[in-house]
Amino acid sequence: MTVMEPGGDAPLGSVAMIPGVRALVETVLLSARDGELCFRTVARPLGGGQHPDACARSLAGPGVGLLHSTSWRFAEGGIVLTYVGLPDPDEAAQVQPVLDLPRCAARIR
Repeated sequence: MTVMEPGGDAPLGSVAMIPGVRALVETVLLSARDGELCFRTVARPLGGGQHPDACARSLAGPGVGLLHSTSWRFAEGGIVLTYVGLPDPDEAAQVQPVLDLPRCAARIR
């Protein structure tokens, strides 16, 4: 496990991005509102020389408790790096409910 300094500074030896590949960082922020799991997504292009973790932390804002890199995917013109953060530090932000969560049918016996 790589330990990051507060503020998302890059650990020694890390590479912020692949030269010539454009990247977008998106952070999905989770919260509970009125008994429902909700989310909002914030995103911006990764700046030259900026570490993706620092970009995601900046997007999440101060007060996010957990920030985790979840995935990446190809998109037209580059890649999208996805992070999830919780709790959403902006309680007044516009959010959407997470719909159709699957129910686990398996039972532990």
